[in-house]
Amino acid sequence: MQNKKFLITAFLAFIFTFPSDLFGQTAPLNSSEEQILSYPEFLNKLASQNLGYLAEQYNINIADAEVEAAKILPDPELSFSAYDNQERRMKMGYGFEVELEWDLELGGKRKARRNLAKDERELTHLELNEYFQDLRTSSTLAFLEALKNKMHYDIEKKSYESMRSLAQKDSIRYEEGKIKRNRANQSKLEVLAKRNHLQDVADEWESSLLEVKNLISVSQHDTVYTPIGDLENFDRVFSLEELIKAAQRHRVDLKIAQHNSQIADRKIDLEKAERVMDLGLSIGVENNSFAKNIIGPTPGHTAVFAGVSVPLKFSNNKDAGLVTAQYEKEQTKLAHTELLMQIEKEITCAFRNYQTKQEQVKAMKPNIEKAKAIFEEEVEDYLKNDTSLLEVLNSERTYSKMQNDYIHTLYEYASALVKLESLAGIWDIDF
Repeated sequence: MQNKKFLITAFLAFIFTFPSDLFGQTAPLNSSEEQILSYPEFLNKLASQNLGYLAEQYNINIADAEVEAAKILPDPELSFSAYDNQERRMKMGYGFEVELEWDLELGGKRKARRNLAKDERELTHLELNEYFQDLRTSSTLAFLEALKNKMHYDIEKKSYESMRSLAQKDSIRYEEGKIKRNRANQSKLEVLAKRNHLQDVADEWESSLLEVKNLISVSQHDTVYTPIGDLENFDRVFSLEELIKAAQRHRVDLKIAQHNSQIADRKIDLEKAERVMDLGLSIGVENNSFAKNIIGPTPGHTAVFAGVSVPLKFSNNKDAGLVTAQYEKEQTKLAHTELLMQIEKEITCAFRNYQTKQEQVKAMKPNIEKAKAIFEEEVEDYLKNDTSLLEVLNSERTYSKMQNDYIHTLYEYASALVKLESLAGIWDIDF
């Protein structure tokens, strides 16, 4: 009997000691280096080390090169030719000709190309700005999710340790003969279930840390960035009308829509310029050597000539290019109007969602302390044999669920603010 009791005690001690070693880490990732990362530091690294954003910046250099290319004038053509006037048979001598040709563009084609390229370069700057703002929004949400998962992990770890402590006390009480073996075994099984759940939560935290790492890394490395911040620092007071006006002033996609209208005008100007005829200018020199033909000897001579060629623009009878550019202009007007309406709808929905989450956070916070007090009271009663393990488990699950629900609502509250400010074209996020 004593041997059996000893084996049971040793088995329970092993079960409760092993998980403690397993979850003694403060972070789920094993890394050679761990670095604490605040949100301002994260944004700085995002702007300087995000590979997608660095790649997008090359579009500016490409647009600059296209502006320079638009300034180029048509290249002149220089031709050489030589000929034999049957010198060997008829003694008519030799000759050669040099000619220089150049197309003179009329109608302001070069200016129209240059203006279009400059406007497209400005559009590239706006698109790069929009890319970074979208990147900042999505990356901020990833940063917030990492914070949320860390808080979930801390809650579940604390819950696990609480149940483990209770199970250890049950094992001691079983040895002392105060409770039955089934009760001690039930406590042990609850601890094992908690451990498995804690592993799942740790995996979620690890995945979110890897996502943050990939956003701010230019190469592979072993550093693990651990985000820090306060999810409760997201209270703002907004006016819906002011948010809509701010969006109309600051939204980059609205500026892009307006700029597309300007680009459409530039395309119309270029199409009109392309319809103007160009002139082909030429100048040349022709030299013929002395002809010794006995019938008609001719002295050597040099001729200088110049000419102008005019293309016959039959293609101007078809104005498909100009009509296309005009239709594109009308498209941009409608797209701009549609975007204005879409902005008002999006901001209204986002504003209501933010207010809802704000009210939910305020309503949930006081109830957590009540749930904690109930759980602690149930544990005390359980240790006095005044209540069952089921009541303890129910109160513990209620307490854990309320904490996790509160953390999730905090995350949604913070995310709602991030999305609302992004839609309004403003940004004062700092936590």
